[in-house]
Amino acid sequence: MPPNSSYASVQRTPLFVGIGCRHGCGSDVLRQLLDETAAALAFDVRDVRVIASIADKREAPAMRELAAVLGCELWFGTAAQLACFDAQVARPSAAARARFGVASVAECAALAAAAACGGDRAKTRLLGPRRAGARATVAVATDAREDVQCRLARDHRCPWRV
Repeated sequence: MPPNSSYASVQRTPLFVGIGCRHGCGSDVLRQLLDETAAALAFDVRDVRVIASIADKREAPAMRELAAVLGCELWFGTAAQLACFDAQVARPSAAARARFGVASVAECAALAAAAACGGDRAKTRLLGPRRAGARATVAVATDAREDVQCRLARDHRCPWRV
């Protein structure tokens, strides 16, 4: 979407992007997949407030680089935290189940981050099924709040904040 000078004054619902990626995946690959997802689901990447994944990916430089470019927070959850959202996954992944014990790293991470960062778990939902590339998957969730501020950004009590 083109820059809009009135963008900042409009209240927007924060978005939570869950990412699953293979070792060595670059931030350029993640950004391209995120941009494709934004076009497919009709959202603006400026609404992304959190990049989320499973704790095993905490050291992945690509996620840190993407978060820095987008100016958003990072959130990493345990497999147990992510597994709480298995029932909401549209298309479970056998690979994610075998390696991490979750139905989908990207989808579960997006939902778990939205809930952990102050959202109403009952209203937390995916915008659509995850999108997969050759080296990564991306899913986007919202907590359906009215305010634009992500609680994670203003409330440092979130125990999984990086």
